[in-house]
Amino acid sequence: MNTERGDEGTSPFGSYIKYVRKEVFDESLRVFGKRVGISPSYLNKIELGQVGVPRRDTVEQIASKLPGVDSGVLMQKAGFIPEVPSSEMRADLLAMKVDRIAADQRAVLMDIIDMFAMKYPRT
Repeated sequence: MNTERGDEGTSPFGSYIKYVRKEVFDESLRVFGKRVGISPSYLNKIELGQVGVPRRDTVEQIASKLPGVDSGVLMQKAGFIPEVPSSEMRADLLAMKVDRIAADQRAVLMDIIDMFAMKYPRT
């Protein structure tokens, strides 16, 4: 369970949920609570950092009800390793692997990546 607290006593998960609720969905605690299947009072306690991060299955339930929100990021904010890494996590892992390659060989690798990106564009 993630116990890390932010400057205002909130957890990264609580702060993120509050941001998503207000900035992405522009919903009250009551409406957002119904959306994600959590009581507004419990949701408020999560946002304020008054309770710990919910269980993994609860976080997954919340993620499944938030279209457009990256479930991997939500899992990371909760302190869980997502089962399917987010695109941000995959990019970080790729960068770490590239950093292990000798500097003079990185240019060759970048050329190969460019070649693949042109030949097999994202669909």
